[in-house]
Amino acid sequence: MKVKVSNWFFNFLLVELSLFLQFFFLIASVRNPSLRKDLAENEFTLLIKTTDNKNIRHFKMDGGRLKSSRSDCPDPDFSLVWTDTMSFNSVLLKLNPMLMMKELSSKLQAGNLAVQVNLEGARWFMAMFGKTMMVYRHFFSLGGS
Repeated sequence: MKVKVSNWFFNFLLVELSLFLQFFFLIASVRNPSLRKDLAENEFTLLIKTTDNKNIRHFKMDGGRLKSSRSDCPDPDFSLVWTDTMSFNSVLLKLNPMLMMKELSSKLQAGNLAVQVNLEGARWFMAMFGKTMMVYRHFFSLGGS
């Protein structure tokens, strides 16, 4: 029963992640017209799944719009393969992108996550994510200064 709830929650969080990312990029592109132009110039595919392939979703940034589907994706630019849904759930529940990155790093070191990367596509996406984070830099921080 615990695994079924975790699987359901995993898929629920992926849908929520899709909505969050859509609004995250949309609002940033409205606030920064050059970002909107940059996002429309390329495409990027992110795949998130579990090793047993029972839980899977891919996200595609195409023409500045983010689309999502509950299906596998051949040759994604960035792939996150989780050993179990509970590991993913604990990362996504952090809500703050900075804290999520710290948790992702710890899951990677613990062997709960495998990452596969197409360097060219991932480089472009990380540049766009960095530009987007600059729009939101006052909202997400780790505290301190």
